[in-house]
Amino acid sequence: MFKRSLSRSQKVDISRATRQPSRPTSAPTTAIQIARRDARKHVWSECTIMLPSGGTRIGVLLDVSASGARVRFRTRGALPNCVGVVAPRLSLKRTATVVWQDTFTAGLQFRV
Repeated sequence: MFKRSLSRSQKVDISRATRQPSRPTSAPTTAIQIARRDARKHVWSECTIMLPSGGTRIGVLLDVSASGARVRFRTRGALPNCVGVVAPRLSLKRTATVVWQDTFTAGLQFRV
């Protein structure tokens, strides 16, 4: 009933198992990936983004690291290059450069 049709040596294709993959297993590292190497802490904290014009935008910090943060907004809008980030719950008050942004989310790199 449970008869083996092939021996174990015939089932394993050693040439296939030892062959190198035809495509690379990982993509080359980019400058943004290198900048992200700090440990991230996933948070959900309300923050205020201070604009150079004196205005503010309310957002939610999604994750924070020593070098930057990711923030999401309820409404669409582009941020200027330099902003201030204030999150009282996290005792965070820093200036930051906007590294990337899409419709509702932006990546910030803290200035030294």
